Amino acid sequence: MVTKKALVIGLNYPGTSKPLKCGVLNAKKVKEYLEKYLEFNSKNIILLTDEDPRKGKDPKEEEGKDPQKGKEIENMIEVTAYDICKQLYMMIQDAEDDDILFYYFCGHGGIYRSKVYANNSGAVEYMAGSGKTPFKDSMFRDFVEIIPRSCSFTAVVDACRSGGILEGAYEVIGDSTKKPSIYTERAPQYTKFKFGEPTGHPLGIVISACQNYQFSKQKKYKHKGKTTYGTYFTKSFLEVIKKTRGNISNEELVQQTGHKMNVMLERKYVPAKRHNPGLYCDIEQKDLMFLSHERKVINNEDDQVKVEDDQVKVEVEDDQVKVEDD
Repeated sequence: MVTKKALVIGLNYPGTSKPLKCGVLNAKKVKEYLEKYLEFNSKNIILLTDEDPRKGKDPKEEEGKDPQKGKEIENMIEVTAYDICKQLYMMIQDAEDDDILFYYFCGHGGIYRSKVYANNSGAVEYMAGSGKTPFKDSMFRDFVEIIPRSCSFTAVVDACRSGGILEGAYEVIGDSTKKPSIYTERAPQYTKFKFGEPTGHPLGIVISACQNYQFSKQKKYKHKGKTTYGTYFTKSFLEVIKKTRGNISNEELVQQTGHKMNVMLERKYVPAKRHNPGLYCDIEQKDLMFLSHERKVINNEDDQVKVEDDQVKVEVEDDQVKVEDD
């Protein structure tokens, strides 16, 4: 029996010099959509955030805390790169044949030049855990290489500089890997986990919010009369998921997400300050349906599109979203 499992991560980095307002909200929204539109069971979704579970509670209820100081309690849970890796490792170790695995990250990302090891973009891209701990592209590859070969794995990374976030993955959409490093030696494995031999699992499927020279932008929105925060990328991505129920190929998903995203971005930003999503996977994987083992097939005789498992596409109206300028 095929089981869908997910690791959903959202970080706001409270108390730092560069806190976010969108990380935790985005992660919670992604979890909601996985359950509502993509048939995930909530018990198979790990939600990992740096949100303090005490936030929003009456400070007087905090035993041993000064009520006045208690009001200042912010998110205090740290989610380091090791914590992220541990949860990803556990999901992979628990995977059984044909399971569908999904990884989502929303938080800070970064990049620095690769000066020693081989790298297909010439730079080390990373997702930032709490305390400035980096989950690097080569580390990400270590995990993907031990996924059971029959399993499907898809990652969506909403972070700055996220193009090329999975070292070695083939770039289908994007231009982050045009300047590979001149070095040939592969970066050493992450030593805190026992990886074993690679299973032959393909490198991918990874969808990035932007290229490795771009920044994923967050925005304040008016949604159903209330103010909320998010990112242009995840908002657009979820709109496509809601409309298609996942009955869309990976390539089409990235294309449609990019179109929706740029419609919003062009209202405020000049072209040089906008960003474009990326797709990293083997060529044959781009035509797979999102979070599925099935492939989208084109009938060239009559130009009709069908899905191998005869799934029915359900159209749903998009939410009406008003974007407020800062």
